[in-house]
Amino acid sequence: MRFRKSKKIGPFRISASKSGLGFSAGAGPMRISHGADGKTRRTFRVPGAGLYDTQVVGDKGRVAVDKRQAAADKRRAALDERKATLAKLRAERHARRSDTLADKA
Repeated sequence: MRFRKSKKIGPFRISASKSGLGFSAGAGPMRISHGADGKTRRTFRVPGAGLYDTQVVGDKGRVAVDKRQAAADKRRAALDERKATLAKLRAERHARRSDTLADKA
């Protein structure tokens, strides 16, 4: 389910969505926006023609994505390390059981 609510006050707009808050300012053919994703965008448009151009002008959003990716990679590495440790412990336990059974025989 998606959610978005915005309130316009003069040339300013505040938007709230499930992802967070976004702010924008501008009128006529130009608008500057700072989205909930952390990216800053500028939009030029031709009023009435349906033509527009939007570009990311700030890279904080990409930095945030990079940080999230780094955190995910770190969690994945920790999980892999735990799996390797468990596999080693299982192998040692199996070896001890095999030795015990061999001694009994």
